[in-house]
Amino acid sequence: NGDSGSMTLSTGVGASGVGGDISVSVGSGNIGAGGGVTVTAGSSTASDGVGGSVTLRGGNASAVQGGFVLLYGGDSTSDRGGNVYILPGGGGIGSGTVYFKSDIIGGTTYALISESKFEVTASSSVDIQSSGTVDISANHVLSLSGSSGIDFSDSFVFGFETSSGYVSSDFISMHSMAGIFYISVPASSGAYAFVMYNYRANTGDIIIATIMDTASTACVNPHIRKAIASTGMVDFEVGFDGSTCDSSSIGVNFILIS
Repeated sequence: NGDSGSMTLSTGVGASGVGGDISVSVGSGNIGAGGGVTVTAGSSTASDGVGGSVTLRGGNASAVQGGFVLLYGGDSTSDRGGNVYILPGGGGIGSGTVYFKSDIIGGTTYALISESKFEVTASSSVDIQSSGTVDISANHVLSLSGSSGIDFSDSFVFGFETSSGYVSSDFISMHSMAGIFYISVPASSGAYAFVMYNYRANTGDIIIATIMDTASTACVNPHIRKAIASTGMVDFEVGFDGSTCDSSSIGVNFILIS
């Protein structure tokens, strides 16, 4: 009817030498898997009682660096080495979180990993390097921000969302951030206005549009007179010098910056 007992396992203090070691191991076998070692803290059924903790801690030092805590997967002579798993506990309202902190109570959280969040916080810098490819993806929005800007370190950027098409009946549907489209200039036109329907566009967005080429060398000075974004659409107007571009086909590049 009382508390469960405690057990303490420790080596003696060295008066003039090094501290003693404790080694826990399971004997080897030659049939089937090797034996396991399980360390489990106590459970609690009390309404206000949390489960017990398991603490692994390196030794303190007074003059040099403190001791390490090392977690190793098993080696293999003919297959892959063993994995190291850090698994938060499951719960009725959600799983726990893996924290990397400077202290258990309070302290700075350097990183946390949960089923809904991966967060890394650093006072100086976070470096991610790979000799191959680094993939970062999101099902919704991927945000990059920097109070002093975003530096691509002179690297080229590619893979923009693009599309292509033709203006017909004074409109075109192109739902992309960049692309190429072609217009056929009506006869007797000093300017041609048309609408691009684009669900990427929003009021206040920047549209950069340039004339790419013309099918007729007689078409003189085609130019973009208007490119104004609003919600779900962009109003374009292309101007010409006189009627030199009548019935010509003109290609236009555009890029949308939100």
